[in-house]
Amino acid sequence: MAKPDPQKHLARLLATIERDLTDWIPLAVEDLKISSRAYGLFLWYQDYDDDWLPHFGVATELLLEDIANMRFEDPLEKYDILWCPQQSEASDAPGRLFLDECELVAEAVEECYGLLAIEYGLDGRMASLSDEELCAEEFQALLPFREMMHRVGRNLQAHKWTKGLKPMDDFAVVVSDYMGYFLEEDLQLSLGPMLTERLTSRDMLPSSPF
Repeated sequence: MAKPDPQKHLARLLATIERDLTDWIPLAVEDLKISSRAYGLFLWYQDYDDDWLPHFGVATELLLEDIANMRFEDPLEKYDILWCPQQSEASDAPGRLFLDECELVAEAVEECYGLLAIEYGLDGRMASLSDEELCAEEFQALLPFREMMHRVGRNLQAHKWTKGLKPMDDFAVVVSDYMGYFLEEDLQLSLGPMLTERLTSRDMLPSSPF
């Protein structure tokens, strides 16, 4: 019996994950029963040195209000909290950030990461790489998965949120890695030029790259 084509199998896995997340996340958000308005829906993929399971989160206007009252030595810190809230203690207060796991796709994602590591030749080399080298290698190895996650993000940006979510003006769906290593590029891919311009005019994004 011929072995299955790994490229075709990978394509099927990615298509399945994209479909399942696009269909499931609106239902999962509704289950969170969020009463405050939301400025962002986040979809986080993982790096190879973390749990592979994607997570999603909803950041609310309460976090925006907290940030408006903060004073920062580094003005860019504000944008880190806004767009990487899962890595900030500022989002720990109740009602600021709602988090959950995408358990639905756990098995498919684990298999997908394994195939990408083998395809890129990363399998078996990770332990010998420095943190900087591993980050660069992961960036390339995960490209097909990241591209798929950004398609999910665009699907969710176009979703008509009639239940479970109250989007604020210029509501954004952001796909990024959980640790924030690739945040700047992921933001560009998630937001697009028009939304980026509007968010920058509202001082929710810096006028220069961060």
